[in-house]
Amino acid sequence: MEKLNVCLVNDSFPPEIDGVANAVTNYAAIINGGLGAATVVTPSNPEADDAAFPFPVCRYPSLDTTRLVGYRAGLPFSPEIQDTLEDDGFDIIHSHCPISSTLLARLLREAGLTRTVVTLGSRGALAVTEEGGLLFPALPVKAVDTTGAGDTFNAALAVALSRGRTLPEAVEFATNASAWSVSRSHVLASLPTARELEASFRPVSPVRVE
Repeated sequence: MEKLNVCLVNDSFPPEIDGVANAVTNYAAIINGGLGAATVVTPSNPEADDAAFPFPVCRYPSLDTTRLVGYRAGLPFSPEIQDTLEDDGFDIIHSHCPISSTLLARLLREAGLTRTVVTLGSRGALAVTEEGGLLFPALPVKAVDTTGAGDTFNAALAVALSRGRTLPEAVEFATNASAWSVSRSHVLASLPTARELEASFRPVSPVRVE
């Protein structure tokens, strides 16, 4: 089984607590638990205690915008942070938030770093490899509860990659998992098993983007 070096860039992380922060914390811990290595890249926070995590956390500069939007806004254009990350040799970059973290992910990608996955909510997911970009549209489904859809996508992506699937195959698998998730109520009840996914699997035709 191939063990990957994964970069997880996201806009929220403890001490901020929300669905994204919880998902990324669990995602990184699971990867580091035997599937490979994960580094979390997130905006700086003066109240953070990153020594408590069993994986490296890289903080880039931020502004305190908590009064306006409830969290700190990252400033991803730091040459020092970009140089540090470029030297880490990541196999895949996963951006879980389409704001400042995705800007940083795109900078790393343009610098020649590896494969990138950007989740886009109801618009689907973008996978970028050495061959170019593939936009995987979200599968049509009657949405009942979108809570946990991103967490389900993350988990399915990690499982598929750990089982040797290519990045496009893994994103297709994760797209099916998130579609299954939003069609059911409550987070735990909406996490599909492998058998349930196999029974309901639908092909996803990606669109090549430049």
